Amino acid sequence: MLPKRFRDLLLVATAGFLLAGVGYLAYAPAVGATDWMSGASQYGGNQDWQGLQAYGQRWTQAEPKNPLAWATLGDAYCRLGQLDQTAEAFKKAAALTPTDSRPLEALSGCYANAKQFEKAAEVMQTAVKVAPNNGRVWLGFGTQLHNLATQQQFAARSLVGGALPSQTKKNFEDSAEAYKRALQLNAGDPKEMWTEIGSDYYYALDYIPAMKAYMSALQIDPHYSYALNGLALCNGAMKTQCTRITGRNATGYGADVIKKIWVCDAPTTAFIHQADSLVAGGSE
Repeated sequence: MLPKRFRDLLLVATAGFLLAGVGYLAYAPAVGATDWMSGASQYGGNQDWQGLQAYGQRWTQAEPKNPLAWATLGDAYCRLGQLDQTAEAFKKAAALTPTDSRPLEALSGCYANAKQFEKAAEVMQTAVKVAPNNGRVWLGFGTQLHNLATQQQFAARSLVGGALPSQTKKNFEDSAEAYKRALQLNAGDPKEMWTEIGSDYYYALDYIPAMKAYMSALQIDPHYSYALNGLALCNGAMKTQCTRITGRNATGYGADVIKKIWVCDAPTTAFIHQADSLVAGGSE
């Protein structure tokens, strides 16, 4: 069993993003801001996205320099599946709040909901430049890179041979690095984060760093099943890599005699034995 995704999508452009955006009010004109937000809340609560779109258009006309107005309009367009208009509105909100990454996060979530993961990752790459010390943003960047790499991986499997493309491998590895940065900034549950990092490296076929990540998760919880399963998978793959199969024709027989030769060095062998012990201990 592969390590679980501990969230479907971190970044989803929802009315909740807008209605909970208290930080935006610092940028919004003081007069009437609360009234406008109250109206947006009513449309969002009723899931009246056509109404929210019309309302957002009126708000942006009344207050063209209010980022909340543009974010409200962007959210409505997102809900209606109008991605070009969504991008335009959220980018206007971002331009009005150049130190706030949330409009970009919302836009990324909208692209992700439409399974346009390449655009989602590109927008999050911009977001981490806007807020490089925000763990939530790095967590979102890692998520969208993982989504993109997984999409690319599925596409590759549909081709003859199904080899892992180099860019897909890089996206998995970059996702792992983004998750590590999120961990440094205290974002996410460490046990789950290390498991996600292990998953990224596993899919990138980087089994040693994957095993180390799963081991970090198991240091927090020795019985965490997703990390145990991931470690067991990686360990099995490493054992396969460490074993060379040879054969020779046995005298008097038509079939080859299979011989297995262990080719990994002592440190790698010791690491594999350590993984065996962790898996056995955690499964008890």
